Amino acid sequence: MKKAFLCFTVLIALNASAQKLFSEGTVIYSVETQANGKSGIDSAIYSLKVKGANIRTELSSVIGKSIYIYDIREGVGAVLRDFGGQRILIPVDRNNWNEITGGFRNIIYSSTAGDTTLLEYRCLKLSGELADGSKLTIWYTEDILPEIKEINFPLTNINGLPLMIEMSNGNQKVLYKAMSINYDPVQVQYYDIPKNGYRVLAFEESKIK
Repeated sequence: MKKAFLCFTVLIALNASAQKLFSEGTVIYSVETQANGKSGIDSAIYSLKVKGANIRTELSSVIGKSIYIYDIREGVGAVLRDFGGQRILIPVDRNNWNEITGGFRNIIYSSTAGDTTLLEYRCLKLSGELADGSKLTIWYTEDILPEIKEINFPLTNINGLPLMIEMSNGNQKVLYKAMSINYDPVQVQYYDIPKNGYRVLAFEESKIK
């Protein structure tokens, strides 16, 4: 019995040591959109920057940028929209953030055949469905464990780091695929909320989903 317990303890220790804690760094994803089997936006890039409890996501394409900045511990942040010359800043609090990410929080995922390897990490495949009927497929690695699960914005139920995400609804599909993971320190300036240069819009007026 003691030997069995010792072996079990060693296995847990080995698994924990194999996991890399992700508390600071940058993940870059390519983004491909499809409609009726044809690709949409070219050269779109999604970046996730993490520094402790601070997260910043940025979706950049030829038509503009959409940026989310949020301090998970303090419950404050902002959404920045920069499209076609219009620059809008929407302050958000914890309630607003929960509303933005709410559609993803209660998804029940099921394991699906189709595990793969991305950036040399073994990735497990999960499938789920949003309230609007959209299908969500995620390939995530357990080898990289976010220190704060909510940095998976907005996929907080995933016990690891998603490296590929596919969302589909009817004939429309969006695919996010990790291109690089960098553990270098992130400059604090990335989490500064601009004080000028943007038109401020209240969250209730914007009704971001």
